[in-house]
Amino acid sequence: MILIVDSWAWLAITEEDELAERVLRHINNKNNKIFTTLLNISEIYYRIKERSSEEGAREFIESIKKNATITEMDEEIAFLAGDLHLNEKLPLVDAFVYATALKCGGYVLTGDPHFKNKKNVVYIG
Repeated sequence: MILIVDSWAWLAITEEDELAERVLRHINNKNNKIFTTLLNISEIYYRIKERSSEEGAREFIESIKKNATITEMDEEIAFLAGDLHLNEKLPLVDAFVYATALKCGGYVLTGDPHFKNKKNVVYIG
């Protein structure tokens, strides 16, 4: 399965609880192809830097890059994300993640309530 891992899921790993274990099971499953977006990298960086340090944020980003491919964004994804933001009221970063999953036939891995009950989502929450 193609999984686009949302910021929520990556950040859940830092909590070291049951949700983190559920996220890691999906990420470590050899049958899954793991991706994330550059926008998620930015969001994760600032959130970890804000609560910890730049060094900690950069180390965590490096661990993500060892486990996931960073997806390319193109005009098709940009327009689809804009439509999802407008029509489904998704925050813009979430709209890009969802558009990426829809374009590649994958699923968003998340527990973010914005994605609850949406198609093409593996919801952990």
